[in-house]
Amino acid sequence: MKKDVRNGDVYLFAINTLPKGAKKLERNPVLKWGEATGHSHRLVGDKWDLFENEGIKYLQVYQPTPIIHEDHKKIIIVPGVYDITSHQERSYNPFNEEVSEVID
Repeated sequence: MKKDVRNGDVYLFAINTLPKGAKKLERNPVLKWGEATGHSHRLVGDKWDLFENEGIKYLQVYQPTPIIHEDHKKIIIVPGVYDITSHQERSYNPFNEEVSEVID
């Protein structure tokens, strides 16, 4: 069963299929660099592909694949398709009523 995956400030939203017209991207295991630490959220192994369609990146995983980061617990991503762009974690500060992206 596919499920959404969160690893620190990276959120992988499980979807049913790649959108029509999605183009395969060059393989890069780093999904996101930490803005504050320089650490990275990265995939282990090679049983996955990245795609892009209309500015949104997608991850297709073919067999269980770890995502690792120096400051977070390793998580196993189950096979499926994930939207990796449109669901960035955000934080709300009620004192100044500002919303900002979470920085790792």
